[in-house]
Amino acid sequence: MKILDIKVTGYKMLQDNFELNLLPKTKVSIMDLETEIADVVTNLHTFSTISFVGSNSSGKTTVLTLIDKVEKLIGDGQLVYKANDFNNNKITLEVIFYYGLTIYKYHCDLLKPLVTGTLMRSHSLCLIANEKLSTKHYNKYEPKKNLLYNFDNGIKSDRAFSRNYESDLLLSINPSNRFSVRSLYFAADFSNLDILNKFLDYKGVLSAKLLMNFINILDDSIEVIDSIGFSEKTHSESDMFRFKRKNGKEQIVTSRELVSFLSSGTIKGLLLYTYVYISLTLGITLIVDEIENSFHKDLVENIILLYNDSEVNVKKSTLIFSTHYLEIIDTINRRDSIYVMHKKNGVITADSMYEKYHLRNELSKSNQYNNNAFDTLLNYELLMKIKKEMMKHIIHGQLRN
Repeated sequence: MKILDIKVTGYKMLQDNFELNLLPKTKVSIMDLETEIADVVTNLHTFSTISFVGSNSSGKTTVLTLIDKVEKLIGDGQLVYKANDFNNNKITLEVIFYYGLTIYKYHCDLLKPLVTGTLMRSHSLCLIANEKLSTKHYNKYEPKKNLLYNFDNGIKSDRAFSRNYESDLLLSINPSNRFSVRSLYFAADFSNLDILNKFLDYKGVLSAKLLMNFINILDDSIEVIDSIGFSEKTHSESDMFRFKRKNGKEQIVTSRELVSFLSSGTIKGLLLYTYVYISLTLGITLIVDEIENSFHKDLVENIILLYNDSEVNVKKSTLIFSTHYLEIIDTINRRDSIYVMHKKNGVITADSMYEKYHLRNELSKSNQYNNNAFDTLLNYELLMKIKKEMMKHIIHGQLRN
């Protein structure tokens, strides 16, 4: 499943009729197909990486959360209610997405739950109203300018009531085997403890070798991070962990204590690399807010290159990220996958760098960084080991149990 276009009105501070077209806007070359462009199906091209740049409070997080919510709405047929998502009484949404040789156009109004305020449960769902689902068979010979147009008349929800907490229309698409579009979202405001706990929850999908590669690229002094496992006393997974640094004594610590032993960059890097591995293995979208936050420049560039390497990204996964710094996206050649965010008078817009700005394709890099003048480059051999180890598991298409 790939989202091709989003139009929305009433979501946070986005301008009315805000549109995000996620299709390439310039010619796709053979070289592009080996790097920055994914051929989802013959002649249907999407980006391997999509980036949003801009200053503080320019709307980067807003547009990333919108994409994440749309992915979850399509996948789950429902959406958790968040009061601050609503700029008014309703959010009007139109999404065009591809799945199974069909292009779907889905329209709905998202409404606030009937019960709000202090009586509302934390997991209350948005009401969904005025649904319509239109389709057309994907034709590889159809001109690309018509890809988002010429749908059938569509069908409307036949529920007795005009609004409900679930979408019959979305859930009707492949009901016996729902497609996995649960995007992974790495928020900029996750606490270190939250991040560490998420990593500890997910780390079981990693092989021991890949886990140690991740640990070593982030902090090569660490020798062991391992869960104690099931506790007979509490009859649940223990919150105790084995931790050991090289030439140090092994300690048994809680997750809270473990946070104090690790740098912020190490904690975030462990979860981010785990998310990258899951995303590439399952072919799902990874959304990262402020990708440069607490990370070494080379780590970020390596992650971008993993998605832009057709030998690694065989499942057509997409990395969507925001950053404050253009230097982060120096490795990206195509300008039509880069969006520049602005907020003026409380209204957020997103402009395609290709369509709005007349810049050369190659963005300048720091020669001093590239020449390692400050001795800041990471271990290249270990980065390549991580790539090879990930490729070995991704090809099989399964996560560890």
